[in-house]
Amino acid sequence: MRRPLIHLINAGVLILVFVMFPAITGRNLGSLRLSDHSVLFQLTVGGLCVGIVTNAVLAWAVAGSRKDRALCLGWAGLFGLCLGVVWGQAMGWLDFLWLKSVLLWIRGLF
Repeated sequence: MRRPLIHLINAGVLILVFVMFPAITGRNLGSLRLSDHSVLFQLTVGGLCVGIVTNAVLAWAVAGSRKDRALCLGWAGLFGLCLGVVWGQAMGWLDFLWLKSVLLWIRGLF
């Protein structure tokens, strides 16, 4: 029962960070944007850091079995990977222009 709960809570946090935060910060009132991209970046990075720290603390302090500990550390690693991608994209180290060109090429085939 504990492992499905860990999956459910962590999936909920990822949905919150990558779906709800952009929806909340992307609101417009006519032509006026209510928040900017820096707020979205801060919320995303903060949410991912909370996910990393929470899973790491749960893995070492609360997790009873070895499988639960491995599961929490795996989720912490996934949050860390997501944080690295978000940070790299924000700093300009990662760009997805190659993906855009591939998708346009595929669309041109049809």
